[in-house]
Amino acid sequence: MKMIKLFLVLLLPLYLSSQVLDPYIHVHFHPHVLNPGDSLRDGEYGDRLLISDRTFLIWVDMDPRSESAHLRIYILIADQDIRLWKGHRRPYLNGKELFDMPDSRYAVISPIEIGSVQHNRSLEHRIKIHIHPIPLHADDVLTDGAFEKSMLLEDDTLLIWVDMLPEAFFTHPTAYILISRGGTRMEKGGWWPQLNGKSILYGEVNAVGILSPFRLRAARRR
Repeated sequence: MKMIKLFLVLLLPLYLSSQVLDPYIHVHFHPHVLNPGDSLRDGEYGDRLLISDRTFLIWVDMDPRSESAHLRIYILIADQDIRLWKGHRRPYLNGKELFDMPDSRYAVISPIEIGSVQHNRSLEHRIKIHIHPIPLHADDVLTDGAFEKSMLLEDDTLLIWVDMLPEAFFTHPTAYILISRGGTRMEKGGWWPQLNGKSILYGEVNAVGILSPFRLRAARRR
């Protein structure tokens, strides 16, 4: 009986570790803009995601330690078109696997400008993608401008703010992409972001280097 109890004690840490996610989720930023005609797939032979304009790719791995299929989120940002798509495997671009650790560690520079190649848009028309360098927390107050209601946050949330018309000095379409252990969502805006009553991202003079993958704390029981 004592041997059986000892065996169970030895197995308990392994069992508990199997019930807990990796302490972090990883947010990867592809360093090159995707172009129309590029072939992006969820897995080598999985579903293909259409690329019809110049596109910035963000890929969220919810369980980086796992090699089996699990929730992975594709965020595709293009002129006037932002898509969030749930996948299950590692992305392949033009037949080549992306974000193979540790080779995929690098930095991207925020803000990121992307011009459209659509026939009704000139290359001079650009959107700006701003990545906030510090995770937000549940007690932070994030609002679209000074007078809109605050957005729901949880601890360790990555904010990506997309200015769809950077040249405008009045209300215009913007988007807030919020990534955390609880999920990834997009909220539409019309102003510039304010964090705890102070303006952020818009009008900043200096560009910021953002490490990829960006790690967000995510330990929890399944």
